[in-house]
Amino acid sequence: MLKRRFVVPALIIGILILVAVLIVKNPPKQPSDAADRRLQMAVSTMAVTPAKYQVVVESYGRIEPVTKSFLVAQVGGQIVNVSQQFENGRTFDKGDALLRIDNRDYRANLKVAEAALLDAKRVLIEEQARGRLAKDDWRRSGKSGEPDSLVLREPQLLAAKAGVLSAEASLDKAKLDLSRTVLRAPYSGRVLARSVDLGQVVSVNERLGEIYSSHALQVRLPLRNRDLAYVKLENGVAPSAEHEPDVRLLSSIGESAAWPAHLTRTEAAIDDASRQLHVVAELRPAVTGAEQNVTEANGKKPDSESAQTLGNASLEKHPSLPRIGQYVTAHILGTQLGQAIVVPLQSVYQGSFVYLVEDGHVYRRGIEIAWQNQQDALIKAGLQGGEQLVVTPIGQVVSGTPVKVVEDLPASAAQQQNSLVTP
Repeated sequence: MLKRRFVVPALIIGILILVAVLIVKNPPKQPSDAADRRLQMAVSTMAVTPAKYQVVVESYGRIEPVTKSFLVAQVGGQIVNVSQQFENGRTFDKGDALLRIDNRDYRANLKVAEAALLDAKRVLIEEQARGRLAKDDWRRSGKSGEPDSLVLREPQLLAAKAGVLSAEASLDKAKLDLSRTVLRAPYSGRVLARSVDLGQVVSVNERLGEIYSSHALQVRLPLRNRDLAYVKLENGVAPSAEHEPDVRLLSSIGESAAWPAHLTRTEAAIDDASRQLHVVAELRPAVTGAEQNVTEANGKKPDSESAQTLGNASLEKHPSLPRIGQYVTAHILGTQLGQAIVVPLQSVYQGSFVYLVEDGHVYRRGIEIAWQNQQDALIKAGLQGGEQLVVTPIGQVVSGTPVKVVEDLPASAAQQQNSLVTP
């Protein structure tokens, strides 16, 4: 029993000694340099290079008409005719008769006014004759001095003249009321809504419908405070039509479409809901549609009168233009910077730092962003030309970690001309 007590510990000690001898004689192999390189993180880099950069500010908004009107009845009566053009969505030209009101009462009033004018003129002629007779009677009487105005019936003559003026005004009013029985389009455009129908009796100032002008459309675009510094507007308005910043409006409703527009002004106050300043871009169909086609066909630009005519019919001839209420994305052509450091936004982490490669190791560098969009970040401070920026997403990495550069991009894609720049 005592012998077994010593045999078991001795056996365990012997096994441990044997294992130790085997480890000493067969040490683990150190990984080679090639294997170490295979374990390094692979990244792509880009040379930081100051270059020209065109700022393109992105915003969004809803298409609205520049001119929108409610049509109101200026005379009362029964509607006896409604034009086919006075339907929701229909287009019309300036002066088109959209609706007619029964004019029989107004034609009768016109005849009454004409008769009243003839009678007033008769009274005036009689008073003029009486005045001449009174003056002749005064001379034949042999009285000295000038006759009194009452003797010459001058007050009666003035009253007769006033009667003629009043009758003429009544006649003009009767003619005006008669003309107002025909509702004519004040400008060329499109119908948004019609509120009445055939046979309905309308009163004065009753709303008949809503229309808008086809001469120009507009869209309100909210801008962030940092965007305002890169949009070229002087004192809130474009300095001239030739220098209005270009805008490209995009829509993905149905088939993708794009329209050129121009930034014309900023609004006077900050929006209470969004606390952002809105700028207004105008889309002029005369330029984007018919005028452009005429220019391409004839080789010369039409005059202003022709352009106005083309613009009036543009919505009907160019149905591809955006519709009222349609949401669009806007790319505003902003300031062109001379020597700017722009990097892909995906290479910026938490909006405050990037990774650089130096001597085969990656290092974190704090930066300050002056402006950014969904693709690019304009660097205000923290980077210099010639440094190697990591463009591969690597997450959180400790500075000094060895890396392997698998691709060295020659220039930033952000600094190349973007197809979205040209509206």
